[in-house]
Amino acid sequence: MSAVAVRRAGAADAPALLRLARGLARTQGDPDDRTTQADLHRAWLDADAPGLALIAEDQTGAIGYIALMPSFESGHASHGYYVSDIFVLAPARRRGIGASLLAAAARVAIATGRTSLWWVAQDGNAEAHRFYRRFADIEQPVRAFAVHGEHLTRLAARSG
Repeated sequence: MSAVAVRRAGAADAPALLRLARGLARTQGDPDDRTTQADLHRAWLDADAPGLALIAEDQTGAIGYIALMPSFESGHASHGYYVSDIFVLAPARRRGIGASLLAAAARVAIATGRTSLWWVAQDGNAEAHRFYRRFADIEQPVRAFAVHGEHLTRLAARSG
């Protein structure tokens, strides 16, 4: 087993992050061709990006990542990060890399004055649930809702 390093992703990591993000999309049953390197720059890599990404590497290159977006939970009065993505390539799983990514995210949160990490997993993803239960102190059943594209435009056009 080779050593794994986790660090903050920079602009030069965009191609690797795109490959990993597309891998995540495929495992979730989502289209894997929508995200571009420019999207990742705007979200996580540019100096004025709202979020950030951490990347895990071994001697073979990038093998996982975690993406964080600022959040505020009024019920807990908590400024934190929402874990929008976490992914480890299948051949690299079961080596503690996901745990290392979450631990690194926790260190970033603390270093930036945040007091929480939040994430969700798809309802039927029992493997992810088992993994996350090792770390979480809160587990709540939730349903996620979203609007995209044309649906977002129609919602914005509503008057009430």
